[in-house]
Amino acid sequence: MSETFSNEVTNQITRFNTTFNNIDWSNIIDTIINGLLSLIFTVIIYYIVRAIGQRIIRKIFDSYSKRENVSENRSNTLLSLIENAFRYILMFILSVSVLSTFNVDVRAIIASAGIVGLAVAFGAQGLVSDVVTGFFILLERQLDVGDNITVGEIKGTVELLGLRTTQIRDLNGTIHFIPNREIMVVSNHSRGNMLALVRIQINPNEDIDKALAAIEETTREYTRNNANIVDTPVVSGIVGYEQGNFVVTISTNTVNGSQFVVSNELYQKVYQNFQAKKLLMPLSIAPTTETK
Repeated sequence: MSETFSNEVTNQITRFNTTFNNIDWSNIIDTIINGLLSLIFTVIIYYIVRAIGQRIIRKIFDSYSKRENVSENRSNTLLSLIENAFRYILMFILSVSVLSTFNVDVRAIIASAGIVGLAVAFGAQGLVSDVVTGFFILLERQLDVGDNITVGEIKGTVELLGLRTTQIRDLNGTIHFIPNREIMVVSNHSRGNMLALVRIQINPNEDIDKALAAIEETTREYTRNNANIVDTPVVSGIVGYEQGNFVVTISTNTVNGSQFVVSNELYQKVYQNFQAKKLLMPLSIAPTTETK
């Protein structure tokens, strides 16, 4: 029994020595060294390409931002998106290169990644739609932080522009988080000059010519050296009759954002001039200023 066991052990040792001696250690060591050198070279190339690519992207983006007068928030968001996309692409190429170095069949991995990506895309259609819409809102400069806009029934000031949501604070201070895919039609009230329209009521018992002369005088005095008014105001004749009074309108283009101030101040000064000239006040005074 002991002799049989001893022979078995001897045979196992012999087979192990034979197998060990038949291994081409030089080839294995060469393969490991070549793989490590290839891996190190690939990683070095990755970092070099990433550094150069990011520098080029930032240089191009800085030039674009200065040329197109892009806001800091929009610039940072777009730059972050592009840099992340560039980084993810490089990481994917690096992963494929490393796996190929160790003779791993990457074709099956790429095919599987495609199937997984398709499944994720179907499951996250809303998120993808938000990001794509947000990207084009930023790229096309449809909105900017600080713009006064209307989206559906929400009117307010843009607080934050993101790839997934847009934040709007309305007039009473409520902040609304709107998914970008829900922004179908947006009205931006902060682009270009705005129209201030003031409706002045005149007592029907007052001399119309005197009242119109007082309105024109007030308008000339108010608009003289007024930086908020960009063109000559137009004083219409009688355009209507409401609340027992004749109605005259004053219209003028103003610097964006100042239309409410111009309308209110001009409305007040017209009636102050009426009082100074002792003209009859309207039968019922109601603030009827409008902006468009």
